[in-house]
Amino acid sequence: MFQSITWGTYLHYLFIIIPVYYAVVLSLYFRQEVVGLFTKRKLRRKLEGDGDLLDAP
Repeated sequence: MFQSITWGTYLHYLFIIIPVYYAVVLSLYFRQEVVGLFTKRKLRRKLEGDGDLLDAP
């Protein structure tokens, strides 16, 4: 009886924790990717902006 209860709660926790874990990992990974893209774009825009400012009279 006790074993079946712990096994049931274990499966319950697995079904809850695994999707949450994967959601957190994927969100962190995608957030890093998006931040990397944005920082690259910002750096590129900053460099282009500095070039434009230098080119301006």
